[in-house]
Amino acid sequence: MDDNEKEIRLRDIKLGNIRLIADFYIQNQIHIKIISECVDFLFKKIDDMNIRTLCELMKKISKKLYFEDISLLNKIMELLEDV
Repeated sequence: MDDNEKEIRLRDIKLGNIRLIADFYIQNQIHIKIISECVDFLFKKIDDMNIRTLCELMKKISKKLYFEDISLLNKIMELLEDV
């Protein structure tokens, strides 16, 4: 397996994990604190993969987040504007 294949595999795993976390949140199986921790982790190292992962997370949870924790949603949007 060459470096490009490893990078693609890692990307697929990371996106799959974030989709699973988002699904758990949507089904009320995890607390908003875990979502907040994921966001903080993704913003620790700003790179293409983390931005892509954060966008995937937001795509799945933004509607629910809007009604449950608008302050976290606003924080995420402000951080994304700075990127």
